[in-house]
Amino acid sequence: MATKKKPFNKYTLTEAYAYLHVTQVLPWTIPFTPIEPGEIFRADMERLQAFDVTFSESGKEILIDTILQEALSRRKHLKVWKEVALKADDLSGRSEYVFAQRLTVLTHPYVCLAEAKKDDFEQGAAQCLLGMKACQLLNAKEQLIIDMHGIVTNAAAWQFYKLTTQDQVYQSPLYSFETQTPTLFGILDTIFTACEQYVA
Repeated sequence: MATKKKPFNKYTLTEAYAYLHVTQVLPWTIPFTPIEPGEIFRADMERLQAFDVTFSESGKEILIDTILQEALSRRKHLKVWKEVALKADDLSGRSEYVFAQRLTVLTHPYVCLAEAKKDDFEQGAAQCLLGMKACQLLNAKEQLIIDMHGIVTNAAAWQFYKLTTQDQVYQSPLYSFETQTPTLFGILDTIFTACEQYVA
């Protein structure tokens, strides 16, 4: 009987690098124009004072949802699905957020995914990179050969990844939501603009 492969969210970062044959992670400086969030976002943040968005993972996801909702308000062709099961070749697992075309049903191409991790960015990176690869493999079955973008966040800090079609991994620095809000929204807009070219 074949041994059941563990889901990609159980891989360590070292195991993820080995699977992807990554020997070097390249620094990624993302060009951006700072964007101030709108009045609706500021009102939403006021309302969120009624929730704890600091201590629990599910609480932090409420803040992540609010940030992503604001960032996606500038993009008309992207939609996010939560808790998506991904299975491609020998990779399988669940991703907290998958971004694709704004349709009624989730369909290819998958262009970005995000993993919400309480504070373990190393584990988040492993899950994110393997989820990105699973998306790439699923896209390739539809003859869609594209770079994948990824996000790892605990709501307070955000880090971004790009996985090229040659399995090169690019990693950004960490960005703070609290102290770099316009920067964060500018970077999210840059990434979502790049993603949108594949679905528009």
